[in-house]
Amino acid sequence: MARSPEHMLGLMNLRGRLLPLVSLRRVFAMEERPLEDHNRVIVVTFQGLSVGVVVDQVREVLRVSDACRDAVPQLLNRPGEEEVIAICRLEEGKRLLSVLSAAALFEQAAAALEEHIHNNAPEEAVMEHMESYGEGEETQLVVFQLAGQEYGVSVEAVQEITRVPEQVTVVPRTPSFIEGLINLRGTILPVIDMRQRFSFPPMGRSDRQRILVLNLDGVRTGFITDSVSEVLRLSSRLIEESPRISEHQARLMGRVANLKEGRRMIQVLNVDALLDEDEQRQLAQVAA
Repeated sequence: MARSPEHMLGLMNLRGRLLPLVSLRRVFAMEERPLEDHNRVIVVTFQGLSVGVVVDQVREVLRVSDACRDAVPQLLNRPGEEEVIAICRLEEGKRLLSVLSAAALFEQAAAALEEHIHNNAPEEAVMEHMESYGEGEETQLVVFQLAGQEYGVSVEAVQEITRVPEQVTVVPRTPSFIEGLINLRGTILPVIDMRQRFSFPPMGRSDRQRILVLNLDGVRTGFITDSVSEVLRLSSRLIEESPRISEHQARLMGRVANLKEGRRMIQVLNVDALLDEDEQRQLAQVAA
């Protein structure tokens, strides 16, 4: 776009909201590469402005203890440019993650981006952006794929999203609905195959598969999905009751998000209904 900040790629319409796109490679003065299928957009908010940050890949969502966070050596941050606010040590120090500050990244860019949007965006697009905030309560869903269908769970129910490790340990005499156990940063996590849960045909291991870590009645439990596609923010009015087929179906997936005038439907799961009481008790025994 003409006269735009140098790190800005352009604007996109994200579900009725106008979103500026910023290249993280340009922000860090790194070599530019053509955009490909593996590139992703992370939406962050700073000073009331939502910005789409274009990155090379998104691999997982992690929750880390404060004990894993170290201060950044002064040599790595120049005065006034403290984009990296901490270093996380994972896997006994074999893996290091840099924690970025949205405030530091966009403090000087926010005003320029906001001015650029209002000066260059079509009037109707700005109106769409404003209206998207005024249509009632919003709901956020983590959307995942299973056997070619889309499902969603409330973002509040998801503690973490991680890759499926190479090895899932099968423990003898555990309940059949439990796929096995994994070591997630020193914590033993029971894992359940969501395909088996829904009586879908099994699927071989794939790099796209992800584990949704949910809290089931106090027990952290991983559910293997075919892939996790996005965190979706939508108006609550777009979520309606599903047709009632059975009591179990109504309890587990009694709601559906109806998007794009019915051309996209996401079945919304009630995570508390993924396991029955007996299975919850067996799960707690395995995790103990």
